[in-house]
Amino acid sequence: MAGARLGLSETRTRDPSPLPRGWEPNDQHQKKAWSLGIELNVAADRFEESMSTARRRNWTSTFSKYLDDFANGVEDITFPYTPSLDDEWM
Repeated sequence: MAGARLGLSETRTRDPSPLPRGWEPNDQHQKKAWSLGIELNVAADRFEESMSTARRRNWTSTFSKYLDDFANGVEDITFPYTPSLDDEWM
C-alpha cells in the first residue's frame, strides 16, 4: 500500500519536461478527435508547433485539452505559440 502512495506522490512531483521527440497522439486522442470532428494529424502538427518550447508534466492530458480548444477555435489563445531562441526572424 505504501508503494502505491509513493508512486502517486512521484507522479505529482515530477518536473515538467519538453514534448518528447517522436511524440504521437494515442488511441484515446484518436477517438476524441473523431468525436469532435477534428482531423487528428492537423491538430497534432499544430500542437507540436505551438508547444515546441513548452514544458508540461502530463503531455497526454495537455493534448486532450488542446483537442477541446482546437474544436472550439480557441487553441491560439490557450496554447499560444512561443518561439524558441533558435527561430529565425528574418
